[in-house]
Amino acid sequence: MMHIEPEWHELDELQNDDPSPLVPPMVTLQILGGRKEKIRAGDVLGALTGDAGYTREQVGKISVTEFSTYVAVARDIAHEAVRKLSAGKVKGKTVKVRAL
Repeated sequence: MMHIEPEWHELDELQNDDPSPLVPPMVTLQILGGRKEKIRAGDVLGALTGDAGYTREQVGKISVTEFSTYVAVARDIAHEAVRKLSAGKVKGKTVKVRAL
């Protein structure tokens, strides 16, 4: 547990002058395939850094569940990563991928 006191501010101090919406730097991709298909986080990282050609800095947290795998990728490569993963293979298997 982090023992840090929260900082409280008045609402008018928190206003942003920029009207554009805030967007996170990463996008989560869902891969249909998980522990049941023997997919591990290293398999997904290998597919993205090896076959697809991305750097490990462009790949974030990888979470493998029973039937799906979720991976965070940099926003600027998300659509291309979906295409490359769908066209390629993860652990020798063709997988379906979508951006959430």
